Amino acid sequence: MNESPRVSVIMPVYNGAAYLPVSLGSIQRQNQPGLELIVIDDGSTDDSAAVIRQVAPEASYHYQQNAGCSAARNAGLARARAPLVAFLDMDDDWPDGALHFLVGALQEHRHALFVLGRTRFLSRTNEPMPEPWIATNLGAGLYRREVFDQVGTFNPARTLSDDIEWFIRVREKKVPYVTIEQPTLNYWRRPGSMTHGLTWGKTDLMSTIRASLDRRRQAGGGKAAELNLLSGSKSDPRATGEVQHGA
Repeated sequence: MNESPRVSVIMPVYNGAAYLPVSLGSIQRQNQPGLELIVIDDGSTDDSAAVIRQVAPEASYHYQQNAGCSAARNAGLARARAPLVAFLDMDDDWPDGALHFLVGALQEHRHALFVLGRTRFLSRTNEPMPEPWIATNLGAGLYRREVFDQVGTFNPARTLSDDIEWFIRVREKKVPYVTIEQPTLNYWRRPGSMTHGLTWGKTDLMSTIRASLDRRRQAGGGKAAELNLLSGSKSDPRATGEVQHGA
């Protein structure tokens, strides 16, 4: 019988054949023992399935009709067997050693339900990018399964702010987590991506924020409770630290 996995990695894919060799290769180079790779193909019409079979034959591959990234992540969560869960989008990748740092942080901080490293922003068009910082990117973190019992899974109604919406609920629930200074995600900005060139007004982010305000007003008897920044500091969103944010 195969040993139970320690980390389940969930990758939603939609027409990602051009990017999958890099993203899948970065997972394989983590050399993480007990790693379970789950790929949810969200209705691809290109050669994604063939690339996955060739590059990552060890992956657990599942095809579904196109339902969006949140639905694909939820489908992966339903199949994941490990106590720790990570996410990686098909067009991003992990720096070598990222999982090593993330797993180590959760082993050290037993109170934390997840850990976030810094996101390194990269451009395929040579546009200026900020320095790595703690951002609301699922791919930069590692999560205990229990956090989804507290916060819930991903909202399929949010197409362009699904990860931000989930992290807002994290803050509403005052979930304890830690941050580390190492970059754990290479986030690529590229023409043609869902969010490239969009402003807040052109995404569903504003309605996501309004929904959070409504929930907090209802919980607070008409007054919305303040949310702390998702970082190691209330004043610097790029800060990191070993912070029990749920305290």
